[in-house]
Amino acid sequence: MRLSVLLCCILFGNFLFSQTALNFFKPVDAAAITLPETAERKLIPLKYQAFQLDYAGIKKALQTAPLEFSEAARQHECIIALPLADGTFEDFAVWEIAILEPALAAEVPFIRTFAGESVLDKSKTVRLSYTLKGFQAMILKPDQGVEYIDRYADWQTEYYMVYDRQDIPADARNQLPATWEPDAATIAIDP
Repeated sequence: MRLSVLLCCILFGNFLFSQTALNFFKPVDAAAITLPETAERKLIPLKYQAFQLDYAGIKKALQTAPLEFSEAARQHECIIALPLADGTFEDFAVWEIAILEPALAAEVPFIRTFAGESVLDKSKTVRLSYTLKGFQAMILKPDQGVEYIDRYADWQTEYYMVYDRQDIPADARNQLPATWEPDAATIAIDP
């Protein structure tokens, strides 16, 4: 009897815990994506999954993420469901990390960086950020694999693609991103 009560408590606790993850991604058919005229696709992986992101929603949720090394971070108070390259979702506990000096961070509040770990497998970690250009994430797997969540195209923040590092075309693997300077059009995306 005690064993069955304990088992029920564990299962119910896991159910409640899994219900706390926030999901801002919705799978979409890449063929149905309509991009703004200014959008430009610079990278087209050999294989990827397409998603529509509630960008404002994920930004708002990430703004509540605790600071790294805090008790709140250890308690996994901010859990976000992220899509994986195979089309499934996994829950990650995330916390904010400070990579900018405080004075610079105050000048650019539209740049925020985060780290986290899978709630299922703590050896699977994630690095996330959002800027005026959109959201991005890099999921580091224990087998040294890497998956990316990137904008489907530049100059938009609604559509994203999730792909494995192995699916980056050979001719694009060694390309470094061009330097980027914000201009009036960029700042107008997310004032």
